[in-house]
Amino acid sequence: MQRIEPKCIFQSLPHLLSLNYPLGPRTQLAWSGEQVAALTEASKSLDPCWTGKLEDLPDILKSKFTQKPLDFFGVLRNPQEDPPPEVWIGVREQWKVLADASDDDLLAALQPIKDVKVDKRSLL
Repeated sequence: MQRIEPKCIFQSLPHLLSLNYPLGPRTQLAWSGEQVAALTEASKSLDPCWTGKLEDLPDILKSKFTQKPLDFFGVLRNPQEDPPPEVWIGVREQWKVLADASDDDLLAALQPIKDVKVDKRSLL
């Protein structure tokens, strides 16, 4: 069996998401390479996922230890759970090309991106 390098998988993501294919009972995606690249960039961003006032910070986006906003990487690439809907507000604000995408489309498009493991230390 041929071993697939992660780089090869990453390079195929824009191609996969640019096709129309069913991702669930009612979800169809037709994403441009620019949109896939923006969502990939968001998933690797160490910027805080909340830029508003700290007193308005939703608990789900707050670090239990520091009480400050979590970074996009930690929220979007959490392997145990899907990102909360509140994170998409910040994603749409920082990556304008994703502004028109619904929460469901963003979540569906994120899954193959999230499946490619990234070590946070490589982003520092």
